[in-house]
Amino acid sequence: MRLGLWLRFARRDLRSGLQGFWIFLLCLFLGTAAIAVIGSLASAVSRGIEEQGQPLLGGDVEFALIHRQAAPAELAFLDEAGDVSRVATLRVMAMAKGQVTLAEAKTLDGAYPLYGAAALTSGMPLADALERRDGRFGVAVDPLLLARLDLAVGETLRIGNGEFEVRAVIAVEPDRISDGIILGPRLFLSDEALAETGLIVPGSLITWRYRVKLAPPAAADTMTALVSEAEEKFPEAGW
Repeated sequence: MRLGLWLRFARRDLRSGLQGFWIFLLCLFLGTAAIAVIGSLASAVSRGIEEQGQPLLGGDVEFALIHRQAAPAELAFLDEAGDVSRVATLRVMAMAKGQVTLAEAKTLDGAYPLYGAAALTSGMPLADALERRDGRFGVAVDPLLLARLDLAVGETLRIGNGEFEVRAVIAVEPDRISDGIILGPRLFLSDEALAETGLIVPGSLITWRYRVKLAPPAAADTMTALVSEAEEKFPEAGW
């Protein structure tokens, strides 16, 4: 806005008295302050995403497939690009003590997470919490799931056809935001445990996420080139 226009506004407010002019100055001050705050907030968000983008995503690049896992050729391509971690996410009905609630299940492999750190409240390693022990796999759950089902660590949780021991409570899930809309409390289990549920059938709404950790420095151009190459080599993949 030109200076002349500001002066005309000021003269017009002065004609109606100083009270109107002070209101004009107050509005001008508030507008300038709001613009400054929004600019600072946008810069802070951009810096945060830049610094924490890898832990939030779970890798440098993610390839997601719905209903199916990557074919051998697709997986070999990703393995050549860098370190790969695969997680699967799906909604399940968790049952215990005659009660049922919706939960968001997530399978973890040995490479998870490629960036950041996941943690359980007890300090137990993830592998120990999810391993098969005495003929039964373990799960780690969100504290909200315990509250909804009146469960405690050490008790049994049923998912599909499988029964699992609640071994730990989730404290930190670094890539939670990358999974999109989450409708229920989180539940961690292993690939082998998921197979025991009987929920992997044709038509199951399972998202298989393949996160790739590139050799440093992982520049944006390198990530873009990898995505373009994947689309060119596997045009029908659907990721």
